Amino acid sequence: MSLEGDACSCCNEMVPYNVDNCPKGSFVGFPNVRVARKMKADLAGRHTAAREAGDTRNVSDLIQRLDDLLNGAKASINLAPRIVANLANGQPYRSYHESCELGQRPLAKRINHAHRTAVDAKVHIGYGDRIINAALSPDGRGLSNYGKIALLLKDGAISDRCSLLSENAFDYFQSHKLWDPDKPEPLGFRALWEDRAALGVAKLEPLVKENMSDEDLCDLILHSGADRHDDRYIEVHVIDFLQREYVGSFYRARAFDQDEAKLWTSIVEKLTAEGAKELTAAND
Repeated sequence: MSLEGDACSCCNEMVPYNVDNCPKGSFVGFPNVRVARKMKADLAGRHTAAREAGDTRNVSDLIQRLDDLLNGAKASINLAPRIVANLANGQPYRSYHESCELGQRPLAKRINHAHRTAVDAKVHIGYGDRIINAALSPDGRGLSNYGKIALLLKDGAISDRCSLLSENAFDYFQSHKLWDPDKPEPLGFRALWEDRAALGVAKLEPLVKENMSDEDLCDLILHSGADRHDDRYIEVHVIDFLQREYVGSFYRARAFDQDEAKLWTSIVEKLTAEGAKELTAAND
């Protein structure tokens, strides 16, 4: 298996790892999805090993419940009210890098921008500027440290253009020492949307203990901590953009100030007009 590129099924031309189409214009696949697909067999091996370990520890029923929760999980993204208002008004939401390039937002602090650029360059080689980060949510909760409004995305809107990583890309970069140019990325830690349960079970099996409740298991999948450094989750990578039509439901995750409350009225009106459901709580 090579991560360098793929042969186009139509013309047999080699397609570089960072582009979507062959030289003659045939769509070969989004780069992040293609990488995850190549790791499918390695992920299956990790998943089988995790299931066997769960059997040995007599927590197989809980592992199956974890699997069910993961299969029903949604991609969630928390954003500031101003950004959601722009989305509700029809402006696509783009990656951090593309938003900066378009002048829609300023660069982050110098050291944070440098770190983010380094991580994206190593985790999303050649296409890092196209990736939007979301989180896998088993019960509707999002990561409120990232924004006061939580959006839950429709499976059908993102399933063919997203991939998943076992953890936050910053943590993944550090834990697997990807800053070392001689350190290859381990295989089997990315997944297609359809394999999100296998990825979650492979990651979380060691943390499953007897007598855990559904609430406990959900907290293993997504934990929203006191700040971003305390957040733990499986990261969802959506390529290129989000549109308001992608939002299945949404809710207020934190209290608004007066100006934000005014924006909320318009957000509710416009997103519900597109078919999204306003929730009063994460698990409505």
